[in-house]
Amino acid sequence: MVYAEGIGGTGRKTGPAVVSVMGLQDKIINRDNYERAKDNLPPNAVLLEIGGLNHSDFGNYGLQKGDGKSALDDEEIIGIISRVFCETD
Repeated sequence: MVYAEGIGGTGRKTGPAVVSVMGLQDKIINRDNYERAKDNLPPNAVLLEIGGLNHSDFGNYGLQKGDGKSALDDEEIIGIISRVFCETD
């Protein structure tokens, strides 16, 4: 699982399954690089972009400078990320 992280790579299109979870309010990650890097993932990769989440929501370190405003409270964030982790195979 890849949370709020760039998905760069070497172009390898086989290997273990990949689940990438990203918040639509994430203003830290470079969206252009993220879009280009999708081609480096295996064909069975699952890409989830969740409304309301920002980059800082994936950690316990507070809002990062330049990030978007989260639309969710901590309980909602934990619930969303937990469901993604448990329900994605």
